[in-house]
Amino acid sequence: MLKQRALDIDLSEGRHDAVLVESPHYLGPVEYAWQSRSQDDPTVLGVGPLCGTGVPGASSLVVAARSLLWDGFYPATLEGAGLELSALGCQLVGLRGAARQPSVLVILRRGG
Repeated sequence: MLKQRALDIDLSEGRHDAVLVESPHYLGPVEYAWQSRSQDDPTVLGVGPLCGTGVPGASSLVVAARSLLWDGFYPATLEGAGLELSALGCQLVGLRGAARQPSVLVILRRGG
């Protein structure tokens, strides 16, 4: 069973929680966003299991969310940006809610 670390960030309340996501089959960032869409429609950032291996395209950062403009579900990729997320020690980040004022989110890895 594949186990992945996910960071769930609630921007409206300013809190976060690290969770372990387990799945009998691969649960990638697009599938995680699709399955979470009824729970406040998070914007999900994530990487696949081959991130950092040198396989072409494997280090892409995937962003998946429901579009408020088109009212549909859309994934997008940023080539090479997944290495930074992978270095944090988690494969998935779910952003929920909205900050009360314009903000910058900084995610740092401390210890281990």
